[in-house]
Amino acid sequence: MSDGTPPSTEPSDQALEQLWPGLRLVRTSIGSAAGYIALPSASRPTLLVPAAPRAAAVTVVSGYASAVTATARARRQVLRTGFGVGGAALFRRRFVATAPGIDAELGRVLGRDVAVGVYLGRPRANRKPVIQVLSPDGQPLAFAKVGINELTDRLVSAEADALERLAGQSLGLVVVPSVLHRGTWQGHPLVVQSALTIDPATVSDDALFAASLQICSIGADVRPLRACTPWSVLVNDLERAPAHELTDALRVGFRRLEPHADRPVPAGVGHGDWTPGNIAMHGTNVAVWDWERYAEHQPVGFDVLHHDLQSRLFWAKETNAPQNWRAAAADRLNALGVDRSLAPLLTAAYLLCLLARWVADVQPVLPDARSGMVQTLTTALDDMDAAR
Repeated sequence: MSDGTPPSTEPSDQALEQLWPGLRLVRTSIGSAAGYIALPSASRPTLLVPAAPRAAAVTVVSGYASAVTATARARRQVLRTGFGVGGAALFRRRFVATAPGIDAELGRVLGRDVAVGVYLGRPRANRKPVIQVLSPDGQPLAFAKVGINELTDRLVSAEADALERLAGQSLGLVVVPSVLHRGTWQGHPLVVQSALTIDPATVSDDALFAASLQICSIGADVRPLRACTPWSVLVNDLERAPAHELTDALRVGFRRLEPHADRPVPAGVGHGDWTPGNIAMHGTNVAVWDWERYAEHQPVGFDVLHHDLQSRLFWAKETNAPQNWRAAAADRLNALGVDRSLAPLLTAAYLLCLLARWVADVQPVLPDARSGMVQTLTTALDDMDAAR
């Protein structure tokens, strides 16, 4: 069955070995139903699709590549059609487990036969396996996350904590997953969450703002910026940041921000990673997942600022995205009811927090985006000082 090909040594394989001890990349026989097909390739997998059953494979590829662009939608449709007519047989190089793995554990937890697909995503510091758990006929049953290192262990546990807190809150139009199981797998935290059904409709700005306001209304108060949770996180990130070309600039930025830190700002619960990839319509409601960065006492508007910046950088891939984002920030914040006089402070504080986290987590930042972000931070700090 095997052609002797050794496992890849790509960083993503750390995640795959975490899920299936003894996983091997092999060449299967024609028509084999064994193993998992790696897309876009075995050397740089971002998705693992079960070779069988066919219905489960179709469901997994249907969620591949957020269909924000026409190219992504076309790619997804080709994969869905191909796997639906038995295209898995064309992929003979597959990952095959030599011992019981995470699929068996999830079947035990849910008490039924399951198939799984694994989303790995693009390389980044917080990359971890996200597992779609399906019935053999392709019906979504749950999603599971497993940590693979210290950072991802912390994030997986933090998300479970957040979902358990939110379970006791009145969330209005916001729908969040429920925790079905908390445990460990191979010594790392494992969390199994309910699957949310989502609609293809785009989340409008009105729905986005309404959902954000609903979330940040939990524990809402007004407090000095330095008493908000992101401030203490920022201080910690700057302390643990490694030597980096951005680190000195961020510490200078912090010294400029510090004199403004006693200014009161509206605060409440924050999602922490409010992006187009983590939000979708759910009928007339808004489904929100990936609560790893949940924070209490977050300045109102941080989530919307994050959504707008990430949309411009990674979804729309705008030219001059950071500068365009800064220019729109006051209007985005004002749509949430945040006084325009606070916009320069919140814009500078948010961007400094984001960049400090990227550096502290050793998160890769595209060179073009990095230079634009640093320049935008400098301009935002200048706006903040001018508005004082």
